[in-house]
Amino acid sequence: MSPLHLPTAYFIAGILYLTMPVAVWTMLRKQNAPSNTLWCLGGLFFGLSLVLLGRRDQWPDVLTYGVANWLLVLGPLLRATALRHELQKPIHLTRMLILSLVFIVVYGLFHVVLGSPSLRFFWSSLVAAAALGWLALLARNLYLRDQSVSAQWISLSYLALAVVLIIRLPGVFLGLREPTAMTVDPLSSLLIFLGWSLPSWATLVFWACSSSG
Repeated sequence: MSPLHLPTAYFIAGILYLTMPVAVWTMLRKQNAPSNTLWCLGGLFFGLSLVLLGRRDQWPDVLTYGVANWLLVLGPLLRATALRHELQKPIHLTRMLILSLVFIVVYGLFHVVLGSPSLRFFWSSLVAAAALGWLALLARNLYLRDQSVSAQWISLSYLALAVVLIIRLPGVFLGLREPTAMTVDPLSSLLIFLGWSLPSWATLVFWACSSSG
């Protein structure tokens, strides 16, 4: 059996993330709710990051490293902003953009100036995990407020993504795995599985919550 081809897997997961938010936003656009737009934009940016990641070694590094990792963080931040609106605790969108820009500036320092793949990988994984963890926490708060089973599933799913990202780090620190997202191992396969399954139902779950709210 051929091993999992990660670039293709990331690309397919990204296409799913690109198509589902567009379909849901089309159904919800008449509500004119900021949370709907932010949630779908977050999914679009996250999906585009995976598409760019899947084109690594084929497209320019500035796209498949810099832009891809920036969108990988910005996507969850926008979805967290959407949930803040749902919780009646809105946060200014400019703050999220500034946070994402601070992230990519430091990423660029590690990648371009210092030329350290390990520092680059640690930084991007930690920040992405933090953004996903915050998103999971906000979804849990929504569950506690509304007793929404849908919100609980969103929370658990994004928490799983964050945990897998963190679990990969000790292997890099110990030199047991390469500091790259393209290492084929069980953790990478789990990330791909979550990437394939999340867009198809998490966005629909958010649509169900918004429609009934």
